[in-house]
Amino acid sequence: MELFIQFMVQKIWLMSYIILGLILWKASVSQSMNSAVPLAIFSKFLFGFFVFHTPEGVLSNEQGVYVAESITAKNTKQAKGRFRMYEDQNDMDLIGSNHSVKREPASREVAGVGKKDTGKSTKKADKGKTAKEEARELLLREEASIREKVQEIQKNLSLMLTALGEMAVANPVFAHSQLPSLVRFVDPLLRSPIVCEVAFETMVKLARCTAPPLCNWALDIATALRLIVTEEDRLVFDLIPSGGDEEANERPSLGLFERIINGLSVSCKSGPLPVDSFTFVFPIIERILLSSKKTRLHDDVLRIVYLHMDPLLPLPRLQMLSVLYHVLGVVPAYQASIAPALNELSLGLQPNEVAPALYGVYAKDVHVRMACLNAVKCIPAISSRSLPENVEVATSIWIALHDPDKSIAEAAEDIWDRYGHDFGTDYSGLFKALSHSNYNVRLAAAEALATALDENPDSIQESLSTLFSLYIRDAGFGDESVDSDWLGRQGIALALHSAADVLRTKDLPVVMTFLISRALADPNADVRGRMINAGILIIDKHGSENVSLLFPIFENYLNKTASDEEKYDLVREGVVIFTGALAKHLAKDDPKVHAVVEKLLDVLNTPSEAVQRAVSMCLSPLMQSKQDDAPALVTRLLDQLMKSDKYGERRGAAFGLAGVVKGFGISCLKKYGIVAVLREGLVDRNSAKCREGALLGFECLCETLGRLFEPYVIQMLPLLLVSFSDQVVAVRDAAECAARAMMSQLSAQGVKLVLPSLLKGLEDKAWRTKQSSVQLLGAMAYCAPQQLSQCLPKIVPKLTEVLTDTHPKVQSAGQMALQQVGSVIKNPEIASLVPTLLMGLTDPNDYTKYSLDILLQTTFINSIDAPSLALLVPIVHRGLRERSAETKKKAAQIVGNMCSLVTEPKDMIPYIGLLLPEVKKVLVDPIPEVRSVAARALGSLIRGMGEENFPDLVPWLFDTLKSDNSNVERSGAAQGLSEVLAALGTVYFEHVLPEIIRNCSHQRASVRDGYLTLFKYLPRSLGIQFQNYLQQALPAILDGLADENESVRDAALGAGHVLVEHYATTSLPLLLPAVEDGIFNDNWRIRQSSVELLGDLLFKVAGTSGKALLEGGSDDEGASTEAQGRAIIEVLGRDKRNEVLAALYMVRTDVSISVRQAALHVWKTIVANTPKTLKEIMPVLMNTLITSLASSSSERRQVAGRSLGELVRKLGERVLPLIIPILSKGLNDPNTGRRQGSLWDAESGIIFSLLNLDDQESLSD
Repeated sequence: MELFIQFMVQKIWLMSYIILGLILWKASVSQSMNSAVPLAIFSKFLFGFFVFHTPEGVLSNEQGVYVAESITAKNTKQAKGRFRMYEDQNDMDLIGSNHSVKREPASREVAGVGKKDTGKSTKKADKGKTAKEEARELLLREEASIREKVQEIQKNLSLMLTALGEMAVANPVFAHSQLPSLVRFVDPLLRSPIVCEVAFETMVKLARCTAPPLCNWALDIATALRLIVTEEDRLVFDLIPSGGDEEANERPSLGLFERIINGLSVSCKSGPLPVDSFTFVFPIIERILLSSKKTRLHDDVLRIVYLHMDPLLPLPRLQMLSVLYHVLGVVPAYQASIAPALNELSLGLQPNEVAPALYGVYAKDVHVRMACLNAVKCIPAISSRSLPENVEVATSIWIALHDPDKSIAEAAEDIWDRYGHDFGTDYSGLFKALSHSNYNVRLAAAEALATALDENPDSIQESLSTLFSLYIRDAGFGDESVDSDWLGRQGIALALHSAADVLRTKDLPVVMTFLISRALADPNADVRGRMINAGILIIDKHGSENVSLLFPIFENYLNKTASDEEKYDLVREGVVIFTGALAKHLAKDDPKVHAVVEKLLDVLNTPSEAVQRAVSMCLSPLMQSKQDDAPALVTRLLDQLMKSDKYGERRGAAFGLAGVVKGFGISCLKKYGIVAVLREGLVDRNSAKCREGALLGFECLCETLGRLFEPYVIQMLPLLLVSFSDQVVAVRDAAECAARAMMSQLSAQGVKLVLPSLLKGLEDKAWRTKQSSVQLLGAMAYCAPQQLSQCLPKIVPKLTEVLTDTHPKVQSAGQMALQQVGSVIKNPEIASLVPTLLMGLTDPNDYTKYSLDILLQTTFINSIDAPSLALLVPIVHRGLRERSAETKKKAAQIVGNMCSLVTEPKDMIPYIGLLLPEVKKVLVDPIPEVRSVAARALGSLIRGMGEENFPDLVPWLFDTLKSDNSNVERSGAAQGLSEVLAALGTVYFEHVLPEIIRNCSHQRASVRDGYLTLFKYLPRSLGIQFQNYLQQALPAILDGLADENESVRDAALGAGHVLVEHYATTSLPLLLPAVEDGIFNDNWRIRQSSVELLGDLLFKVAGTSGKALLEGGSDDEGASTEAQGRAIIEVLGRDKRNEVLAALYMVRTDVSISVRQAALHVWKTIVANTPKTLKEIMPVLMNTLITSLASSSSERRQVAGRSLGELVRKLGERVLPLIIPILSKGLNDPNTGRRQGSLWDAESGIIFSLLNLDDQESLSD
C-alpha cells in the first residue's frame, strides 16, 4: 500500500512539474537573457497561479485593474497607429509572461468603461476584429489551456489526497504504522496554492490515526503542523507562550501549542508514545524548543522528550540531538537533565550519524561542547573503536582537539584515540570552519589547521593558496554593501597567526606579499589588526634567518608611488611595523636601523591604538642602536606629548615614549627627567593639553613597564587624585584610563601602599577628595586577580557606605565604582545579576530579600570569582542580620553554596571574619529550619576551605553544646557540630567520639542533653558511615532514656528514633538486641522508650507510618495487614519475629500505664489478628513468661504473671491444651529458676482458668 501511494503521488507531482514547466517555458521564450533567473522563475510561477485563479473570459493581467486606471488609460493621448502596443510579438509574450506588469485593457469595451457612441463601436465590430482583439483572444485561449491543465493537476492531487485520508480513516492502525512516510508526501502539499486545503484535511485525518488519547487533539496538531510548514518562524513563535508569569495570568484560555502540549502530557502519563506518533508530532516539539528564550512550555516538552530515548527505536535522533544542543545553549540550567538525555540518545546512533551528532562541538558555550563530546563517547561505534574513516567526523573531532578550552581539548583527545585514523590532508572542513559565526570555532580551526600543516609540510603551499583565494573571495573590495564576510577574513588572519611556526623559508615571500598587497588594506579594522599581528609573529619566528630575504620586499613597497592614497596609508603603516619588527634582527651599527626608527616615529601619528601599540613594541628592541640620540628622541616625544594639537598624535607620542623608555631601561626615567616633565604637566593649570598628555604618558608607561614603574605610581598618586576632579572632561577621562592601567599592574605590595591613602581620602571633608578617592577605588577593580581578591573585601564595604553620602556627586561616583567592580565579573550568571545586586547594595532595606531570591533562583554553571564575591557578600551579610527567619535562611543557604562555587577557596578567606559570626547567630535561631540551613552552611565552609581557616569554630561548638543556656542553643550547636564533624572526616570523628560518649553521662544535665542531642543529628550528616559506630553509641543513648532529667530523656529518645529511622534495615542485628534488652529493663522509662523504638523499627520494616488512630474497639482488632506481617517475617525471620512479639505482648500488661499504652499501640498497629498470632507465638511466649517469672526482678515477675492471666482470660480453655505441655516440659528443666518459674506459671494459669479473675492485682498478692 505504501509503495502504491508513493508511486501515485510521485507520478502526479512529476506530471504537474512537467506541465507547469512547459507552460513556464513557453511563457519565457521572449524573456530577456539578462534577467535574473530566480526572479524570472518566481514571476513565471506566479503567472501560472494568477491564470489559474482568473475567471473564464478575462485575462490574468486584467483582473483587479481599477476602473480609475482604465479611465486614465482611456484619457491619455496615445500615439498614432493601431498596432503600437503590439509591434513585436516578443513584446506581447513578455507582457503575458510577467504578472507584475499591468497590461492596458485590450479594448475599451473589455475595460468596462462606457462609451458615448456605442453604435459606432458595434458597427466597427461588425466590420471585422481589430489586431488588439485578435491578440487578446489568442491570449485567452492560451490561458484557458494553462487553466485546464492546472485544474487537471488539482483534480488528480485532490483525488489522491482524499483517497489517502479515507484510507487512513478506514484503517487507522495501518495508517499509524506508515505515518512518518505519509507525512513526507503531505507536508509539501500544505504549501501548494491549489491543494493546500485538501492537504490540510488529509493531515487532520492522519493526525486522528495517532495513538489515543493523543488523537483527540488531531485538529490542533494538524493546524500546528500547517503553521510550521507554511508560516514564517516569527509568526509561529508568537503563538508559543513565553516564560513570563504575568503573561500567563493575562491569557484567558490556552493557546494552540499549549493545548497540544497538554494533550501530549496526558497521553504520556502511562508511558512513552508509540514511535510513529512521536515522530509525527516531533516537528511541533522541535519548533517550541527552538525558541530563542525559555518558554512556559519548555519544562513539559522536555519531560515528554525524555520519555522517548529508547536506543532500539527509529526515533528522529539527529533532530532531537540538535534541538537539545540548542536548548542547552539557551537555558544552561537544563544541563543536569539534558546531558544524560544526550548520552542516552547517542546509544542508538549509527556510524553514518556520527558526523551530524558532532554538530555540538561548534557551539558557542563550553558546557554545550562538553555535553556533545560526552554524548559522542556513548555512540556504540565510538565506544567500540569501530568507526570507519570519515573526513567530516575527523574534522569535527580535530577542531575540538584544538579547542581554546583545555577541558574540551582533553575530552576530544579521548574521542580521537577511539576514532583511530589519521587526519589526512583534506582541509576543506577546516577552511569552512574559519568563517564560522562563533569566534571559538574560528580560533580552534586556525590551531587545528596549523597542527595539520605541521604534520604534512608538503600541503603548506596548497593550503596557503586556498587561504588567499578565500580571502580574495570574501574581501569584496569596492562593494558599498555591508561587510558581512569579515569573519572569514578574520579566521584567515587567525590561521596565519597560528601557522607562523610551521612556515618554511620559501613560504615567507608569498605570505608577506599577500599581507602587503591585500590584507593590510582590509576595510575591517579588526581583521587589519590581526593581520599585522600575524605578520609580526611570523617575522619574530623567522626574521633572524631571513633579513636579506624580507627587507627588500618591505623597502620596495615603501619606495613605491601611491596610486590610492587612503589604501596606501593603511598598507604603509603595516609595512613600517613589519620593518620595525624585522629591524631588531639587524646589527646594532647597521644604518638601516636609524631609517626604520624614523619611519616608525612617523607612523606613531596614525590615529589607531592597535597601530600605535604595535609601533611601541617594535621601537623597544631598536633603542640599543639609538643610545647617542636618546636625549633628542625623548625630548621630541615629550614635546609632541605635551604640545600637539591632535589627540591621536599625543597618544601616539605616549606609546612611543613608553616603547623608548622600555628600550633604554627604567633608569632613563630619572636620567632624562621624564617623570619630572610628567609631574609638571599634571600641575599645569593653564594647559589642559599638558595635563591630558601627562596622564596619557602615565598610562602608557604603567602599561608597558608594568611593576617596574610601581615606585613612581606611589609618588604620582596624589596628582592622579586631583586629576579626577579636573574641570575638563578630556582630562578626567584620561585620569580614569591612567588609573585603570595603574591598577592593572599593581603588585600585592603596591596595593598595600596605595589602599590606605585612598581609604583615608574617603574620610576627607572635601567632597571632591572623596569623589576622587572613590573613582580610584573603583579603578582597583582592574587589578590582577590575586590583588583583586586581596583588596575588594576592603573596598566594596567602603563604597557601599559612600552610597549614603550627603553629596550627590559622591553617591554617583560610588555607583559608578561599584559598576566597575561588576564589569570585571567573569561569572556570566552573576554578571547578568549585577543591576539587581547593585540595587541590593544601594537600598538594602527594600532589595535585600529580592536579591537573595534572585540568587537562589539562579542555576550556576560557572565558578564564582573574586569580584562576584565582593558584590555578593555584603548582601548576604545583610540578609543574615535581618529579622525575618525566611531571609536569614536564604542568606545562610547562599553562604553554604559559595564555597562549592568559588574558583579559589582562598578568595573566601577575607570574608570569614564578616560572615562567620552572623552564621553562628543564625545557628542558634529559635526556628529549627533556620538552624538546619545554618548548620549545613558551616559544614560547607569547613569542607570547602579546611579546618585551618576556622581554628575557633569546633571549640565554640563544643562549648555551646555544654552551655547552661536554652535547649535551642544546644540543639543548634549539636546540629552544626554534626555537619562540621562530617566535613572533617571519619578520622577526626573517631578521635572525638570517646569524649562525646563520656559527656553523655556528665554530672550536669545540660551537658548530657547537649551531647545526646548530637546523636540525633550525626546519622543525618554522616549517613551510612555512622553505622560503624552504633555499638559504641547505643549504650549511651539507652542510658539516657532512664535519665532523671526530662530534657535529657527527650534528647535520648529523639536520638533513638533517628537511629531507627536511618538504620532499621541496614543495621537491624545491632539495633534489635539493644531494644529488646531495654524492654525488660527495671526502669519503666527505659521500657517505655524501648517499646516506642521497637515500634519505630517494626513500622519501618512493615512499611507503615504507625500514626493510625486506634482508639476503642477490641484488643483483637488491629490496623495491620497480612502483607505487612509477611514483610516483618521476611526481614526478621519467623523465630526472631516470634521473640519480639512475645516480649511486646508481655509488656502490654506492664505495671506502668505509659508502657502498657505504648505496647498496645505498637501491637495493634503491626498485628492483624491477635488470636491467630498468639497461637503462632505461643511456645516462644510461654518460654518468655517462664523466664520472666524466674527473674530476680519483682516487677518483671509481676508483669509476666499479669500477662499469663491476660492470656488465659482472653483464650480461656482453648489455651490450656497448648500451655500444659509447655509447663510440663519446663518442670523437667535442669535450671532451678526455670523449674520454679514453670511451677509458678502452672499455678497461676490453673488459678486463672478456674476463677477467671479479672482483677490481676489479687494474683500478685
